[in-house]
Amino acid sequence: GSIAKRQQEESLSREEAIKSFVEHIPQKRILDPEEVANWTWIICSKISDSLTGTNISLSGGWVMH
Repeated sequence: GSIAKRQQEESLSREEAIKSFVEHIPQKRILDPEEVANWTWIICSKISDSLTGTNISLSGGWVMH
């Protein structure tokens, strides 16, 4: 993904590439897999029966960037 590409293109360590990547995200962090799983559960559950034709961006604000 983006981190591996940045790591390779800029000859950075994985930690440096993550730090470089995260500084451009408004929340200054990468989402936890559990956060994505929670939204997946919500979308697949009865709670979202009336949810239609929408996009839910789980990007920590990256899309706004």
